[in-house]
Amino acid sequence: MNEYTIKPKESFPEKIGELVWMLEHVREVTLQEVATLTQSELDFLPSDGANSIGSLLVHIASIEFVYQVISFENRDLTKGEHSKWGTALELGDRARDEIVHHPLDYYLKHLAQVREKTRTLLKLKNDQWLYEEEWYCL
Repeated sequence: MNEYTIKPKESFPEKIGELVWMLEHVREVTLQEVATLTQSELDFLPSDGANSIGSLLVHIASIEFVYQVISFENRDLTKGEHSKWGTALELGDRARDEIVHHPLDYYLKHLAQVREKTRTLLKLKNDQWLYEEEWYCL
């Protein structure tokens, strides 16, 4: 039986540690679901207008990156950042054309790199930071 009790991750303040636990739990479940998928399965489009699992995995990484920029730097994406992440953020036709033909490791690398930065940045924060209100609009 799986353990779903939220427990603070060590080396983080209590509430931030709980947030990190939740982030990692969601990531673990996601990775378990895709662990055996082939490139063909990652590229599969179940219907017209749908997004592939591969593009959705990069989308997850891109959304986390955007939240890093907004939450930790209080700014919008630069042109270079948007150039790198825009297709995955927006999905749709362009993503169906461009985010294809990659093995699972390609997607896992993106997810891991972004998550590592999130963890590093969260280690610099205290629990009070979670309750601060920032009004930033993209």
